[in-house]
This record gives sequence, structure tokens and C-alpha cells, in this order.
Amino acid sequence: LILRKCEDWNLDVITSTPRNHDIHYYWKSGLTGEAGKTPNAVVNVESTGLNDYWGMLASHPTNEVLKARVHDLESM
Repeated sequence: LILRKCEDWNLDVITSTPRNHDIHYYWKSGLTGEAGKTPNAVVNVESTGLNDYWGMLASHPTNEVLKARVHDLESM
């Protein structure tokens, strides 16, 4: 619930904002399939594909990587 109070993490409107975080240069957009719901949890399972994980983690803190990824997860 604390997460919902943060302006930067407004999950209710994040999909209406542009997908323009610096991390999106490394993490290309694409849906791989439908996911099920897990209450009160953030779960991100990703295959390696073409994502540059080394570049992301060397350039950005983990919380920024998750923050950028939430845009895609909420769009699903």
C-alpha cells in the first residue's frame, strides 16, 4: 500500500504515460503471453531474449529497472 502513495509509482495511470524511461532502450517492448494474477505480489519472470541485462544493471539501480518494467507489466 505504501507503493501506491508514491507519485513515481502511480500504478493506476502508468499505462497512460509514455514508455520513455532510459531503461526501455535496453528492454524492448513485447508481450509473450497472458499471465495469471497473484494477489499482493510483484512477480516478473522473463526469458533472456534480446534484452541487455548487463547493460541495464550496469547503468541503473535495480529499483529503476523495476520501475521501468512496471509500465509493461501494467500494460498487459
